[in-house]
Amino acid sequence: MKRIVVAVLVAAWPWTIWASAEAPAVEPRYAEPRATATLQTPAPVWVDQMAELEVVLFRDDAKPDKAPPDFGEVRVPNAIALRTDYAPPPEVLSVDGTAMLMQKRRYLVFPQAAGSVDVPPIEVSWAAEDGSPTRVRTEPVSFEARLPSGAGAEPYVVASAVSVREAYDGDVDRLRVGDSFTRTVIVEATGTDAMMIPLVELGNPTHLAAYPSQADLRTTVVRGRYDARRSDATTFVAESFGWTKLPEVNLRWLNPQTGEWRTETLPERSLWVRINPSLGFTALGGADSNARRLGVLAALVLVGWFFVVWWKRRGRAEPPSRAPSGPSERALFLRVLKAAYRDDPIHTLNATYAWMGSRDDAPATLHALCDPSPDAGQEADALQRSLFRKPRPTLSPWRGRAFASAMRRLRRTRTAKGPSDDLPPINPGRSSRCRAPSRSTARS
Repeated sequence: MKRIVVAVLVAAWPWTIWASAEAPAVEPRYAEPRATATLQTPAPVWVDQMAELEVVLFRDDAKPDKAPPDFGEVRVPNAIALRTDYAPPPEVLSVDGTAMLMQKRRYLVFPQAAGSVDVPPIEVSWAAEDGSPTRVRTEPVSFEARLPSGAGAEPYVVASAVSVREAYDGDVDRLRVGDSFTRTVIVEATGTDAMMIPLVELGNPTHLAAYPSQADLRTTVVRGRYDARRSDATTFVAESFGWTKLPEVNLRWLNPQTGEWRTETLPERSLWVRINPSLGFTALGGADSNARRLGVLAALVLVGWFFVVWWKRRGRAEPPSRAPSGPSERALFLRVLKAAYRDDPIHTLNATYAWMGSRDDAPATLHALCDPSPDAGQEADALQRSLFRKPRPTLSPWRGRAFASAMRRLRRTRTAKGPSDDLPPINPGRSSRCRAPSRSTARS
């Protein structure tokens, strides 16, 4: 039996070699490559919020063509789409019993309007072993974007954390005309891209010329965490002296997890721009500024002149105010003239004292009229002698025409020096300051 088996094997061995040489080689079977796109951001997605889209390429790990893939760009209607440089490390995962190489790339989508956001298929390509291109596409992705309650026309940023700070380059506490300084406002946000942080308006303060620089945008990704930073620097040059204010800076932001609005604020700052004597004629500022300053200086000089005049007049002794009661000074003086023209001494005396009481510059007694007007003093003495001396047969009656003329001249000159410091004499006829009585005065 053994001999029969050996004889059969020996006879079949050439046929076995021939069959193996003639049989074709069988190629190995590999899994087909594919790509998927998945939204990583939980709903709801707010307008201007960063929505993360992860694209994964699956390729058979046993296949030798493992050239680096190229993840294509994408354009999304009513949204801003960015392909990031962030690529998580490759992984090998068993899918249906086949080891698949997974290579990932992140895309950022920022909705710009409320409604449905439709992300078209994203193409991923690489070079095969023979150099021919291989391409696969993801399925389209759609999600809903909502407008946050309280959002208005004012720009805002959607992030999980926001901080605002400022820095100054230059001496702003000793600012002079012609000096310059730089104000930099730095906004840092977590969970967004730097391009989504709005521009911070620094305004155009008075007395300063503003020269803004290009914004510095930086976004870093560490273990899937996005940190954005925007710096806006503006250089200010002092053009004229005076007080100026750097405006307040406000930035609203929305926390997407809580839906809560917050505001970061930089307070207003006041600066005093001093005159720069080293600039000569332009120490006050430019030509337009000089015109304004000269107008202000002229106004200040005019105000100062009025103040000096007021101060000098204020130093003078002002007469005490008199209550406006009874007849006027002119009416009382007319009574004096009427009584004098009627040659009525007693009424003339009473009317004269009433008129003297209405004037602030009149003497206190009739005898004191000698100081401002000797003629009026002599006539006043004659009036008093006609009333207070004993009557004599040889004494002619008093005539008031001369008295009225003297009082008219006294009132026109208005040069009364005030009441006399001396007491009135016991005998009015023996006045030492008045000259001899006039012809119309009766002689004793």
